[in-house]
Amino acid sequence: MPFKSDKQRKAVMAKLNQGSVRSDVKPKVINAKKAKNPYLKLRKIDNPYEIWKSPDKTWEYRVLKKWQIDDNKPYARWYVGAKTPATFGSWEYGDMYVKDIKTSLIKQK
Repeated sequence: MPFKSDKQRKAVMAKLNQGSVRSDVKPKVINAKKAKNPYLKLRKIDNPYEIWKSPDKTWEYRVLKKWQIDDNKPYARWYVGAKTPATFGSWEYGDMYVKDIKTSLIKQK
């Protein structure tokens, strides 16, 4: 059980000696700062974080925002701009799962 100081450890032990149940004694836990996500700011379509294309170059996804730092999480997602034959040369925007992009496309930038 992590304690900030020896004083805190002694206070918890004193409560236990007075008959408290161990689950009743909750020491304060030091909160570690989370790493800041450098990809959380939305970028324009002309300046994406990454570009992913299909092997035949007909499908293109531009990563405009990443919701998580770790792309290996099972439901990690990116906000992308997509250009496909079905969009007739225009961009469509939306969230996609990272695993769907990484399994079928090749990273360009």
